[in-house]
Amino acid sequence: MQRKIVTLAAACALALQAGIANAEVKTFAKVGGWSAFGGTTDSDRMMCGVSTSGDGRWFGVKYFQNNNYLTVQLSKKSWEVKDGTKIDLKMQFDRETPWSVKATAFHMSDGDAALEFQIAYKEIAQWLTEFQRSNFLYIRFPDSKVDDWKAGLAGTTQISSRFDDCLTALKKATR
Repeated sequence: MQRKIVTLAAACALALQAGIANAEVKTFAKVGGWSAFGGTTDSDRMMCGVSTSGDGRWFGVKYFQNNNYLTVQLSKKSWEVKDGTKIDLKMQFDRETPWSVKATAFHMSDGDAALEFQIAYKEIAQWLTEFQRSNFLYIRFPDSKVDDWKAGLAGTTQISSRFDDCLTALKKATR
């Protein structure tokens, strides 16, 4: 087991280092419908993340080098949004207390409409605990006609471990 973790951490570090040279993000682990990825963005920032997709929807959690928050992004092919628009949403893991956030609309690099919000540093541990231990994630849009989402969270404990490995490799690469 220890050897697997060391190998995975090395793979994360290589993905990050390869990304530095090529401004590329690479997937280094898949668990169920979830992927863990890392590397360097087009703006030369190292990052780590996890995501899932299906039914024209995408949900991702990202950490960008030197930020003191996680970035959560969600998109749906059929959405139409104006960049910069603020949209209220509630995110709830199983029966936990809902997280109320104000998301900002934007367009992803593939043109899909998306929403983005941050999880502040002081809330990351609680958010990740709920993410890992829950069976479902519910996303509601209380002040709009947008359909609510329900996403299964099978595999999030394992994929979160891979996300943590990437974060560890990122910290070592930036020293």
